[in-house]
Amino acid sequence: MFTKWFPLILICCFSFYVSAEMSEEQQTKLIQTWTEMNQNILGAESEVLHEYLTQEILDSESRQSLFDLFFKDHAFTINLGYNLEYHIFYSSIDQNKMVRFAASMAASALKQYWEAAQAHQQKECMALPFLETIFNKSNDTIRTSITEGINDTLKEQPLDLNPYLSIGSDYAVEAKREAIQSCITLGVFLTAGESVNWLQLPKATAEVFEHTGVWLFDGALLSEEHIDTLKSLFGAIPMSVHGVVALYLLEFTGVTSKELALRVPGTMLNIPFINMEVLRETIGVSDSPLIKTIPEFTAMLLEHLSAVVHTRQYQLRPDLYQRIYRFFSLMKIIPDPMLPSLFPQHFHLVTPEERMNYLGYLWLLNSHYLLEWGITEVELMQARPLMFTLLLEADVWSGLEDTTSLFLANTEGKLLLEKTALRRTGPPGSMYVNGIAFSGRIYQYDMEDLAGYFHD
Repeated sequence: MFTKWFPLILICCFSFYVSAEMSEEQQTKLIQTWTEMNQNILGAESEVLHEYLTQEILDSESRQSLFDLFFKDHAFTINLGYNLEYHIFYSSIDQNKMVRFAASMAASALKQYWEAAQAHQQKECMALPFLETIFNKSNDTIRTSITEGINDTLKEQPLDLNPYLSIGSDYAVEAKREAIQSCITLGVFLTAGESVNWLQLPKATAEVFEHTGVWLFDGALLSEEHIDTLKSLFGAIPMSVHGVVALYLLEFTGVTSKELALRVPGTMLNIPFINMEVLRETIGVSDSPLIKTIPEFTAMLLEHLSAVVHTRQYQLRPDLYQRIYRFFSLMKIIPDPMLPSLFPQHFHLVTPEERMNYLGYLWLLNSHYLLEWGITEVELMQARPLMFTLLLEADVWSGLEDTTSLFLANTEGKLLLEKTALRRTGPPGSMYVNGIAFSGRIYQYDMEDLAGYFHD
C-alpha cells in the first residue's frame, strides 16, 4: 500500500451562499479558505467549503479556473492534504462530492507542478501521497469519485511526461523519479485504454501499460522486439499472480528502485538490457531441452518472474509455503530417486525456495513437457514425489483458482498461454492440488502423506 497520511481536524471559516455564478468577493473568500487550509492544520470543518460544495452546480471548467488561480501562487502542502482528508472522512459534506473535489484539486496541483517543473527545482509534489492515502483508505465507490475528480482536471490537459521519461533528456534523477511516481500513483485509478486521457507518455510506456497494466520505464531504449516480449509475458500472467507494478532499466534511471525511494503498491522489477539476438540454450529435466533456444532477454525475465511470483504467492498463501517447506524437508529424510532429475545436480544443496523458483522457470518455458514427463514417470515408476512437486508448481500459478496456467516460451521470446482445470482436496484452509486436467483427461492422485499432513 502507499504511504499513509493521518487525519486532523479543521476550524470553521466564513460562510456564504454560492450561486452558479460566483462573485469576485465569493471567489476571493474561497481562495482565502484554501490558503488557510494549505498553510495550517485546522480544527474543524470549513463552513465556506461546505456551502460551496452544497450549493455548487458542478462546472468543471469554472472550478478548474479557480484551482489554476490558486495553484499559480501555491504548492500543494502536507497541511492541505491533512485538511482535505479530514473533510472526506469526517465532515458533514456529501462524501462523493468532497472526494471528487479533493481529487480534482490534487490533480490540478499536479498539473501546475509539471507545467512549472523547471522552476521548482524538482521538489516532490505532495498531491501524489495525498491521492495514495485516499486510495488506501477508500472503497470502490470512493475510488470511482477519485477517478472522476482527476478526470475533471486532466481530460482536457494531460500531463506531458515525455521529456522526463526519455533517455535523451538531461533531467536529474529526482525529476525522473517524480515522473515515474506520477505514473504509478495515477495508474491505480486507470483502466486499460485510459492512460492517454491523463498522460502523454513515450510510445512503449503507453503500449505496455495499455496491454498489461504494468508500467515500463526504459527511456525508450528497448526495441519493438523487446516490447513485444514484455507485452506477451505480462499479458499472459495476471497481475494478481505476479504483483509487478512497474519495470525499469538501470540504464535509464541510473539508480535502483530502492534508491529512487518510490511508493509502489506492489513490486518494481529491474529488467535486463540485452540485445534480442543474444540467445540461451535451454536445459530441461534430465539434461534434455524443453525448447532449443530463446532470447537471453526472455530467459532472464522468466527467471525474475518466477522468483517474484513464488515470493508473492508465499506471502498470500502461507499454507502453500508451509506445504512446500515440509515436502522438501521430508525428501531429505526419505529421498526419492526420481526427484533430483527435475533439478541441476547442485540443487540438492539449495533451499526449497530456490528449487521452486527454478521449477517455475521450467514451468514458464514448457509446462506441457514437464507434465508429460512427470505423468509418464508416475504412471510407470510410481514416482509420486516427482508428480507432487509439479502439482505444487501448478498450485503456485493458480492464484488459488480452480484453474492454472500452462505456458510455452517460443523461440521468438513470446509466452503462449493455456488454462487447465485443477482438483483440490484436504480440509478447509489447507486444501492442496491433487489433480490436473491434461491431454483430454484428469490425472488425480492420493498425495495426502506428501501434502504436509504428518506430525511434527
